[in-house]
Amino acid sequence: MSEVNRLRKSDQHSALVDQLQQVIVAAGFRGVEIRIDRETIRHASIAEYVPGYISATPVAAAVAGLDKKAQAKITADVRDALSAYRVGDGLAAPIEAHVAIGHR
Repeated sequence: MSEVNRLRKSDQHSALVDQLQQVIVAAGFRGVEIRIDRETIRHASIAEYVPGYISATPVAAAVAGLDKKAQAKITADVRDALSAYRVGDGLAAPIEAHVAIGHR
């Protein structure tokens, strides 16, 4: 990743964290702390994982409304995008989650 892209991503991340903190404070929480937790997801079968992953995303309804051929193409594209994280027939991929802690 180039330095410019790294900085752009960092700026976008900072804006996201600031926005998240503002929403939580506006909901009545104080002492809000936000951290990033990193883990590795593992699944024994990438072929089984990908359809479940797609069905849990914000685009799930749109994908479900497509014909079977288009759904299969999207599934194949996601599987191919995850190929760097393939372990045998399975998957071991890094994930990040923003965790917010505050008090009322």
